[in-house]
Amino acid sequence: MERINMEQLALKFLFVRDPFERLLSAYLDKIAQPSKGAEIKTFGKVQRIIAKINNNTFDPLKQGPTFEQFVDFVSKPIPKQVKASFRGAVDSKINFHWRPVFLNCFPCNYRYDIIGKMETFNEDSQYIKEKLNLPIEIDFRGNSGKNGQASNNRTLEAFKNIKLEAVERLYRSFQPDFDLFGYDVEKYRQVAKKD
Repeated sequence: MERINMEQLALKFLFVRDPFERLLSAYLDKIAQPSKGAEIKTFGKVQRIIAKINNNTFDPLKQGPTFEQFVDFVSKPIPKQVKASFRGAVDSKINFHWRPVFLNCFPCNYRYDIIGKMETFNEDSQYIKEKLNLPIEIDFRGNSGKNGQASNNRTLEAFKNIKLEAVERLYRSFQPDFDLFGYDVEKYRQVAKKD
């Protein structure tokens, strides 16, 4: 009974981001460089799986895969022979850093009071602050991971090297995020490589 009351009293909010910007950001921060330390278990495994899929065209201890190779990993089925070599390969494929938000936060099943966007984080945070009458200062500066945050321009630049068919495969995986949160895939289709 107490849980129901708390849930009714709480302001439930979620922040989302352009799905492909989020994907590039995860790639830059977690996959593009060789993994070290504790990350070897998770992201190093992803790098080794991608290397195996690509016939070991790179050494994951010395360099990470290309963004194009990562996009293929995320958007294509893992070959059976690779799956057999890596326990939990499919789980690695849908890591929460790049898994679509609709699978992480269940916006269709959970009633959020506010869905903010990273693109308007300051304004949306200010709205939440005012709604809750919080005595805090909001000053978002776009903190980034070890290799930098992906911006719209950086993401469009990265997608110039991605084939249109790969963009379409990715879009099918992330379409609920695009649709639910009002993002547009067309700009990525326009810059993608046409064969």
